[in-house]
Amino acid sequence: MRKLESAGDIDIFGLCRQLQQADWDAFASDMTGEVAARRQPAAGRDPWTLVIDRSGRWRFAATHALAAPAGREELRGGYPLRVQRETQQLLTVMGRLADPTDLSGLLAELAQLASEESDASTHRAEETAPWDEEKPLKAPLNTP
Repeated sequence: MRKLESAGDIDIFGLCRQLQQADWDAFASDMTGEVAARRQPAAGRDPWTLVIDRSGRWRFAATHALAAPAGREELRGGYPLRVQRETQQLLTVMGRLADPTDLSGLLAELAQLASEESDASTHRAEETAPWDEEKPLKAPLNTP
């Protein structure tokens, strides 16, 4: 099977190395044309995932547990199972990486956003604002 390439393709193996150097577990595949990565940001925090395809489109996901998991042990068909219910918030962010040298900056912004959103869910539970409403935006919103 021959992979389809275009002149604007990003080196997914180079991105993979960059992610690994930034302490992400990452692998790249010619077959899928993607680099997939996972990172455990800190003790007590839930994992982040990032997938980037060779055209630079990326998808970042961060989960945040909203409550302690509840579980039970079961025996089904002779198989011992652990059934666990979890209440989580899922943050999904998507975009396009035009230049592979911008990856470290993107990772820093995504880490900051995931942290802010995780803290925001705590503030929502406490009914307080997680941001300063008087502070201007860092960048303009892209609205039509």
